[in-house]
Amino acid sequence: VVEPLIFLPSLEWILVNIIKTSDAVLPYALDYGRVVFLLAPLGFFLVSGLVPVLRVENRANLGMWGEISAACLNSIGDFVYMGVFGIGIRGAAMATVTSQYTIGCLILIFYMRKNSTSEIKPDFTTFEKQMPEPLPSISVPEDTVDAVVETAPTPPPSRIRWEYVQGILKGGVGVYIAILAPTMCAILANIQ
Repeated sequence: VVEPLIFLPSLEWILVNIIKTSDAVLPYALDYGRVVFLLAPLGFFLVSGLVPVLRVENRANLGMWGEISAACLNSIGDFVYMGVFGIGIRGAAMATVTSQYTIGCLILIFYMRKNSTSEIKPDFTTFEKQMPEPLPSISVPEDTVDAVVETAPTPPPSRIRWEYVQGILKGGVGVYIAILAPTMCAILANIQ
């Protein structure tokens, strides 16, 4: 979410002043960059962030095939968007985004399987075992103990409600996709 906010407003300045893009290439670089910086961050995160975890699961071959499949889908998407639909540079950017999302979703489906060792299931039993034992009690008059117990605040729960965290994450991805779909339609509608 932060990447488009940083790079989209300053994209032209970055291309002209830092990368030293020529005037002939600048319009094409802007078209490609706007689409990629707006739509691709989540897709790139899914692929580049989850492929190393496949290696940890001793499934490095799936990560490699995912990368190869993304490259092949990108090439096919270039042909379809640029050759068939005649979209041009925006089509190349959309092919890149589409291939990254497709492979990223396939990798996510792999993690959602029940036999995946990387399935996210927080376990706090080891944390609770490391908690220190309560201090030995000190003899205090009983009236004082009752007064302290009645006025003591309730301690916070020791466990995180993970169903809320998962709901927030799913909602965040849903919001991102809800922004992605109309943006793709707007880009397609503005094609000359």
